[in-house]
Parts: sequence; C-alpha cells; structure tokens
Amino acid sequence: MRYVLSLVLSLVAGIAVGWVHRDADQIIVFSVGQGDCALIRSLDHAVLIDDGPLIFGKNTGLTVQKLRESGVNALDAILLSHADADHTAETRELLQEYPGVHVVMSDQFRTYPAMIHELSDWHLPSSSVVWLPQRSHMQVGKFSLLMLCPPFSGGKEDNNGSMFVRVSTTYGLATFSGDAPDFVEKAMEPTANWHAEVLHVGHHGSRTSTGESWIQAVEPSVAVISVGRNNSHGHPTKETLDRLEAAHVPVLRTDRDGDLVFDLIEGKLVREK
Repeated sequence: MRYVLSLVLSLVAGIAVGWVHRDADQIIVFSVGQGDCALIRSLDHAVLIDDGPLIFGKNTGLTVQKLRESGVNALDAILLSHADADHTAETRELLQEYPGVHVVMSDQFRTYPAMIHELSDWHLPSSSVVWLPQRSHMQVGKFSLLMLCPPFSGGKEDNNGSMFVRVSTTYGLATFSGDAPDFVEKAMEPTANWHAEVLHVGHHGSRTSTGESWIQAVEPSVAVISVGRNNSHGHPTKETLDRLEAAHVPVLRTDRDGDLVFDLIEGKLVREK
C-alpha cells in the first residue's frame, strides 16, 4: 500500500521522469492489431493502459514504436488490466525502453500462474510490481484515474478480474474495462460513477461484453473498439454493434480508423481528425 501511495504522490507532485510534449493533454487509443493499448498523457507524465498484442507468438514492437512517434521519451506506469498476452505482450520491451517504469496490476493476479510466468519472462520480481487493492486513485497531470479491481478467483477465467479504469477531470472522460464480461460490468456499475464521454468497448467488441446496462451506466458520446483487421475471433460482433446502435452511440474502430487521438480542450475530449 505504501508503494502505491508513493507512486500516486510522485505523479500528483508533478515530478517528471522524462520528457513528453508539454502542451499535450491527450488520450490516445493506439491501433496495435488484435490487442489493447491506450496512452494517457499530461504535463510531462505518461501512463499506458495495456500494451498488447502478441501476433503469431511474437512481440511486434509496435507499442514502443507508437510511443516514440508520439514523442513519449519517458513512461511513468503501465496499467495491465489482466494477464492475457494481447494486453501484456510488449511489457518486457517497455521495461527495457523505459527504465524505472512502474508495472501496475490488480493484486488479485499476484499468485495467478500465468502472471507469475509472465513476470519471470520479463525478469521482473513480484516485489517490483505495484499490486493494487480493490480501489485506488492516481493523478496523471490534469487527469484523475480511478482504478477498481474486481474480486477474482484464480481458477476462473482471468477476463473476470480485468481492472476497470475511469479517466476524468471535472467531467468523466473515458472508461476502460479490459476484457471484463457483462456480468462483471453489472457488478461494477454501483461501485462508482462510470459516466464518460468515451467508452472503450470491452473485450474488443465480444458479444459477452458491453452489455446494455453498462452502456447506460457510462452514457458515452462515442464508443471506441480496439480490434485487429480481419481477426479470427469475429470481433467486433454484430450483437455488440447492435447494442451500441440501439443506444445511439457512434463507433470508432482501430482496424478502420487507425490511432484514435483525443485532445483535452476546456475540460472536454475532442478527437483529432
């Protein structure tokens, strides 16, 4: 808990560990194929939410490339929603590229076998990970991040333990829910105010995520889907797209629209065209 507090205080205090564009207050959902990767950056700070994907069993190096192209020379933290490779595959490369970056994850995964294997592969001791309790906050420049970690039994599908993140200023800006299925979304609805302009659609548009009540809880102006072109899973599914259409929520997709860049302007997110 002390380690988490230390990380949070360092970000709140504005102690920069490197350089990013000083005038960039942005949320960028990167197009990285069939995986999740989003950048939150503000006032010399930069945090990633997930860093997939793994393609044909190999790391692509695409996340590091995207960060370089975006002018990010230092990274404060990587929030990993859960243990699946399409959310964690570039972690080892990021640890090499950005020495001192904090890996942050739900403490529900501390003893999860797949996570233990990944930590070994990354040469990262468990004691160096920031293991989050059920509810945590982090300040990243102008952005406030609420991080909620659902209870998760190691014998269950690890998607069920996906970290939920709400990014806000005065207003709710964006919500992220990893690969959490709809029954976990439902359980999380009463735990916080999830209203946000941007809904990052769960599980790449799988039919089992982004339920009707979750869409109502977020009340987004736009939905964003991180998805690979012609992927073998059939994502995003017709069922999910139909639910978003019925709620009159326009959809942006990384397979069709590429990187999705949202600038913070007068407290609101405005998409760069």
